[in-house]
Amino acid sequence: MALALGMLHPRLVPTVVAFSGMYPFGDRTLPRDLSRSRLLLLNGTADPMAPQSSVDVLARTAAEQGAAVTRVSRDGGHGIQPAELAEAERWITGLAAAP
Repeated sequence: MALALGMLHPRLVPTVVAFSGMYPFGDRTLPRDLSRSRLLLLNGTADPMAPQSSVDVLARTAAEQGAAVTRVSRDGGHGIQPAELAEAERWITGLAAAP
């Protein structure tokens, strides 16, 4: 849901950390300017709920619309791993430290 909100309302939610997220709009292409958006995508490569093909569409579509996309893949399925929490913390800390 955070991905959909961030992509539909990028001024309201310009930064999203997505654990096991996928493209939230099915076959629709979202015509939005995401040039101020930052997305961190953390996914398992064997996630049946968020398949890599959907994550690929998400990353490509967001980048094509101007978003800064950081993608981190790990072995395994759906869920949140401790290493992903640490990666999210590093990423958020890095954003806060950036000018």
